[in-house]
Amino acid sequence: MDEKKEYKNILKITSIFGYVQLVTLVSGIIRSKIAAFWLGAQGVGILGLLTSSISLIISLTSFGLPTSIIKLLSKEKSEDELSKKIYILNKILLALGLLGSLLLFLFAHHLSILTFNTADFTWAFRLLSISVLCRQFYLGYSSIFQATYKLKLLANVNAIASLIGILVTIPLYYFFKINGVFYNFLAVAIIEFSIVMIAFNRANYVKVIVDRSEIIKEAKPILKSSVTFSFTGFIALLSAYLVQIYISKEGSIQDVGIYVAAYTILNSYVGLIFIVMGNEYFPRIAQHNEDKNYLNTNVNRQLYLGTLLVLPLLMFLILLAPIVVRVLYSVGFEGSVEFVKISSIGLFFKVFSWTLGYVILVKGSNRFIVLNSLFYNSVFLTMHLIGFYFWGLLGVSIAFSIYYLIHFLGNLYSISKRFEFNINNQNVKYFLIFGLLILMNILISFFLESVITKNILIGITTVFISAWSFSRLIKMYK
Repeated sequence: MDEKKEYKNILKITSIFGYVQLVTLVSGIIRSKIAAFWLGAQGVGILGLLTSSISLIISLTSFGLPTSIIKLLSKEKSEDELSKKIYILNKILLALGLLGSLLLFLFAHHLSILTFNTADFTWAFRLLSISVLCRQFYLGYSSIFQATYKLKLLANVNAIASLIGILVTIPLYYFFKINGVFYNFLAVAIIEFSIVMIAFNRANYVKVIVDRSEIIKEAKPILKSSVTFSFTGFIALLSAYLVQIYISKEGSIQDVGIYVAAYTILNSYVGLIFIVMGNEYFPRIAQHNEDKNYLNTNVNRQLYLGTLLVLPLLMFLILLAPIVVRVLYSVGFEGSVEFVKISSIGLFFKVFSWTLGYVILVKGSNRFIVLNSLFYNSVFLTMHLIGFYFWGLLGVSIAFSIYYLIHFLGNLYSISKRFEFNINNQNVKYFLIFGLLILMNILISFFLESVITKNILIGITTVFISAWSFSRLIKMYK
């Protein structure tokens, strides 16, 4: 397939998830606005801590299966073998989901004290134990859809779950206030589980029966290969969790709420682009990971495409950060504005570090993946804790940006040496030019006193870059 056709194919698949992430974005905006309006910064902080702690349990007990599924199934050509593996994965998901639910129920008291410094939320963690089982199936089935290229089905599952979820959120937050955070978390998990189960049954996978002895035999290597992804996912979530815990201890729950609000804008709204791209990009390079030339070409294409998609969003975010925070949350979250602006350049660096990181996942040895993850998450945690200790949330935003620059340069060095990857001159040029342009706009927004003048200057560059990116994307698609 020539370059133009390849880009067009990637964009077509990406556009499938684009409309879904738009639905998710709008749903997330409504949810955040409701939480901010009825619960305030404290409620958003509790939601952030709750999400991090539950995600930690899910990651610990999933054994990295969602990621491993994509590598396992994306290269499977035989329909019979695919059906057999899906049957076995079903059984593994059930076992791991029950294990996670049991662990959360048993350690609810300890988790409540660790997370909120009180045992008052023990009941909530026990109530939410069933959500672990639901999330395991949701994540597992989503990975199966992704690996088998049932991308429209996966897109519809995400869109429907987001829309129904928002209808549940409104009454639960209204009637139960802070406690509504816990009830909503459980309700959304059950909704996601129900929808993904219906979709799975309609996916027309060939149904087979595998006897117990063969399930055990096949499950062992699958779980063994998943342990690496389990560790990397767990250590990343643990680092993020510890940062939030530290902020709540050294600062307050309100500080966590402001941090979560800013982080949500960056990673859940702008970061939706990463989800959109990852749904297509990961299985594509996993399927052809032995072909060095294919990998080089496609990683460079993804860097270019990622730059075109993310750059305009970041430019507009720097320009409109005060409005974005006010619309998504409320006046009490104005502390998030500085965080969002400074961290925008970190998100630009993340486009590059994230794209190269997938090469390590599909090509690296288990030992290298684990050591790489351990090192960078240690750097992430250390930098964020030091940043908050000395400069509060401003320090955290600076740490966020510097971390992703380090992460990109480290990943580039690693895959260049180990896998003979070469980033092309075009991507190097764009990284330097647009990185400096984003930094310039951030500095203008902070140090130029005239509000009108700085908005005009940032606005001009934003419109120019957005038009340039859009024209390139249109040219690719046509």
